[in-house]
Amino acid sequence: MSLNSAGILLIMLIFSFLAVTGCTTSPQVTEKPSYHIGQDGSLTFTLPPVTATEDIISEKDGIITEKITFHTHSGDVNAILAGPKNPRAAVVYAPGAGVPASGHRDRAYFFAAHSIAFLIIDVRGNGGETPGHPFDLKTDIRAYLDGEWPQTYLIITDMIQGKDYLRGLYGNIPIWAAGSSNGGRYAVIAAAAEPDFAGCIGISTAGFGFSNLSVNEPVRQYLNSIEPEIAVTTLAPRPVIIFHAPPDPIIPYAAGLSFAERAGNNTPCIPFNGTHGITGEVDEQILSLI
Repeated sequence: MSLNSAGILLIMLIFSFLAVTGCTTSPQVTEKPSYHIGQDGSLTFTLPPVTATEDIISEKDGIITEKITFHTHSGDVNAILAGPKNPRAAVVYAPGAGVPASGHRDRAYFFAAHSIAFLIIDVRGNGGETPGHPFDLKTDIRAYLDGEWPQTYLIITDMIQGKDYLRGLYGNIPIWAAGSSNGGRYAVIAAAAEPDFAGCIGISTAGFGFSNLSVNEPVRQYLNSIEPEIAVTTLAPRPVIIFHAPPDPIIPYAAGLSFAERAGNNTPCIPFNGTHGITGEVDEQILSLI
């Protein structure tokens, strides 16, 4: 998803009638989940220990594929995990808009067959089993101004709690945040908010471009907190890997190049054959890089 001039105009119209209300963003030492936005737009979370229910889908060649149901403070979130017995690394993956976790089940098995545990988050609002609405900036801003949890924050914490779950299963292995298109945006913000992620992989993704918008301070604070262009600058020295197809019709290749440049640390923007979204070619390259 990218923001064209019409989209930016629509967002500005939305802002024109959003009432400015209070929102508590100060860090709190509490057992309840909370979020905090720093002056630089950095986003951090305090989260309770993750609990989950596992249901085996299949067992083949030493790989167990399971449906994982995370029991979060805002309801159940589903995921699919393909795990080898002793993985050398793990990935928490967020699919692009409109793609449920089940759409990447074969991909998860492929990575597990190469000794990488692969957890696919069933992103809220993507049309899978996890309830939610498609990405809606107006609704999320309204929730933020009311001191509630925007869905974008919930998706990011779903990735972080998925990482916590894998850490409990596999111990001290590198765990990467990864995602395609809009899922890549969630992955970048999750990795920035959670330093225990080993690094971040983004496919066919880039920032929203919110810096071009003229908005009031409470809204600006929220937009900064979900702007991948800000989050990606905080990840070094952890590695960031960007893949982008030159003919991408949804998020231009130039945006991917600019995004990789913003990450610094000699972050590559690796071209691949395709249009928009992860491919088998990208899978093979990821295997060689993590």
